[in-house]
Amino acid sequence: MQHLISANASQTDSRNNQVGVYLTIPLYSGGIISSKVREAIYNFDKVSNDLENAKLSIQEDIEGNHTRWKLGIAQIEALEKAIVSSEAALKSVNTGYALGVRIGLDVFTAQQQVIQLKKDLLKAKYDTLMSILKIKTALGQNNIDLF
Repeated sequence: MQHLISANASQTDSRNNQVGVYLTIPLYSGGIISSKVREAIYNFDKVSNDLENAKLSIQEDIEGNHTRWKLGIAQIEALEKAIVSSEAALKSVNTGYALGVRIGLDVFTAQQQVIQLKKDLLKAKYDTLMSILKIKTALGQNNIDLF
């Protein structure tokens, strides 16, 4: 048996090193991105519409209360004049009663009219005041100085 000695005695070290990056890219995501964009656009439109509706509602409230305030001022002035007139009529009825020309029912009716007008005046003042407060609230003013 013959031994052969190889002249090429060098050993080669072969190591296999691998470096890898795995990247997963969906080819189709079911339209989720476009769906989210559409949803965001619809939500923006809804919020914009809600804001516009709130602005219109506030504007209508202000205009309505402004009208009630102006009518209230006119009503207060008219009721104050009516009270002066009604008190003069009551004085006249009292004089007529004292002279025997009027009856007690006439005096009672005249007194009731004065009382009712004063009650209406107080309600008109209250309603007018509330209109002013509602306007100030709608405008975001929280001071109490009314006039």
